[in-house]
Amino acid sequence: MQNDRIGPQDTGWRSCPQPISCDAALQLLLSRPFTNTPETIAAISRIQNALDGRPAGPDAAVKMFYDLEEVLFRGELRRRVIVRWASNVNGYPLAVPLAPEGAIAITIPPGGYRQPRAAILINALFPYRISLIEIVGFVVHEMIHAWYLVHCGGDIGDDQASLPGHDEHHGYYFFSAAESVMMNVVQCLLRDDITRGFTLAFQPQGI
Repeated sequence: MQNDRIGPQDTGWRSCPQPISCDAALQLLLSRPFTNTPETIAAISRIQNALDGRPAGPDAAVKMFYDLEEVLFRGELRRRVIVRWASNVNGYPLAVPLAPEGAIAITIPPGGYRQPRAAILINALFPYRISLIEIVGFVVHEMIHAWYLVHCGGDIGDDQASLPGHDEHHGYYFFSAAESVMMNVVQCLLRDDITRGFTLAFQPQGI
């Protein structure tokens, strides 16, 4: 399902729901607390095993997407969002540099880069000096952007940048959702190293 050419004409296609407001999308996320099901328990186990410090291949963060999605977003992004590496991340207007080398990852709306679905693009040219846990944390960061794209339509406008460290893409709606997601990370994954690694991706200076 990471095929970037799957579109409405294909069996695997899953259309986005009827667009709602950012307020409604936030409330929808907040109204779905974590529940222990066989699927989520198995997903948590796979995430913990993947982040146990052993060497991992470059596609580990991509392969973990559906497990992260099952645990943190309750299946809402499944088959609606694609995750892949890309070499042209910094050419996209929404790429906010974390370092001189550019952004680690961005999320683009449906239709961007000729992809029918919303897409999380991980910068393949970034000279990674951070751990797999931190890379996966940035994928989760982008999954929050994808949540709003899926539920609010392809153009959600500017976020409410009301506090220091906020910007037009990371304001009230983003950080309210991030707080909820991080509470689930703490509750579900039960490891301080994962929580600390993920937290880097949600610092105002790290967005």
